[in-house]
Amino acid sequence: MDSTVELAREFGFTVCQVNHAQFDHGGTRQLGAELLPNVDLLIYMTQDAVLAASDAIELLVSAFADPKVGVAYGRQLPNLEANPIEAHARLFNYREHSEIRTMQDARSKGLRTAFNSNSFACYRRPALEQVGGFPKKDHFRRRYFCGSKDAPFGMENCLCSRGQSLPLT
Repeated sequence: MDSTVELAREFGFTVCQVNHAQFDHGGTRQLGAELLPNVDLLIYMTQDAVLAASDAIELLVSAFADPKVGVAYGRQLPNLEANPIEAHARLFNYREHSEIRTMQDARSKGLRTAFNSNSFACYRRPALEQVGGFPKKDHFRRRYFCGSKDAPFGMENCLCSRGQSLPLT
């Protein structure tokens, strides 16, 4: 265990600790949304993501200048020690150019239409609420759940390639 919690508290943050036995990706994200009822944009990062630049969050949030964007996620770059398969996966799934996807793209993009990253993403609260929030006891579906369920409401899913993160390992 490191000193992250103590450091966050020193800088005035409220910390909500979730023990390992109660953690699940969807449920914990939903808890975060419920703990912050008065914010319009909810930013989520996994513990193993590192921002690639000091303005990565600002660049990610800039996608919401378009009022139709319901979720935006940052581009994940391969770390320096990534093997060729890991590097290819990051470069294939997180393209160099930003794009906005809607249900009209389903024919050409298939399942990718609804894909979003759980590593570094931002959700517009009304879009998240429209789909009922994050599913609890979920370890994979969250990457597609919100993007696919936002689409029928006319919301867009955005890959923001300028907002970038790197995995720690």
